Amino acid sequence: MTSLVTSASYESSFTFLDSLREIEPAFARLRTALFLFNETYVILPKYVENAIDKLRQLRSQFLQEAYQLLNQSCEDRDIEIASEIFVTGNTYTKVWPIIIQHNENKDQILVENIEKRQRKEQKNSNQIDLKINQNALNELKKLDDLKSAYEKAKCIRSTLDLTMAAKTLMIVDPKNSAVTYHSSLNAMPMAADETLTAFIDLICQLITTAQPNTHIRLVAHEYYTEKFRFSPLPQDIDYAFTTYRGVIEYLTNSSSWF
Repeated sequence: MTSLVTSASYESSFTFLDSLREIEPAFARLRTALFLFNETYVILPKYVENAIDKLRQLRSQFLQEAYQLLNQSCEDRDIEIASEIFVTGNTYTKVWPIIIQHNENKDQILVENIEKRQRKEQKNSNQIDLKINQNALNELKKLDDLKSAYEKAKCIRSTLDLTMAAKTLMIVDPKNSAVTYHSSLNAMPMAADETLTAFIDLICQLITTAQPNTHIRLVAHEYYTEKFRFSPLPQDIDYAFTTYRGVIEYLTNSSSWF
């Protein structure tokens, strides 16, 4: 089976955990606990982190029992990722509306700041750059369809790759977000500030090209990905998510600069 590190999804995580017959009792108890959580647990926006702690505890109990059943003392990366994706994916439809509500003010501020920024740029520039990075935009929009923090972070990584590919000579493999560079006399490495600027421009494009009455949830995605990841992200994905967080923070807290 392909490693969950590269093929992570809610469906593949369920299939993977369900295929491990040795941990069947633990997995059955986890599914029952998540069913009870979905049916009985009340989540209030003010106390959403209490729900996060509860889910983290359920996952930890499952992992402890699973490793005992496997007679295994060291962590298994696939089980770690699969359990995180399964727990958060299983409860996503209950949790996500609360996350949206918890972050709706910041998401509105983000949209307003970007609109203000774009108006100022149009006023101060005689030539408006209308070049749209459609591939990166399409990838960023996939965040709305992903159920786990790991999947969202991985999507952000591939979005950043596609954003950089538009600025450099780089080819992105959409299956695993791998990148390959091609040397050229004209190719220039991107500095960290250039990466941030490119990502800022992309998010501004998403807002300004959105259809009327489209809900933008970029802050909610950032909050969910940060709070609902129960294990460390791979270094490359963590770098991309940290960049995304920095861009969101800048755009929501810097209205006086625009």
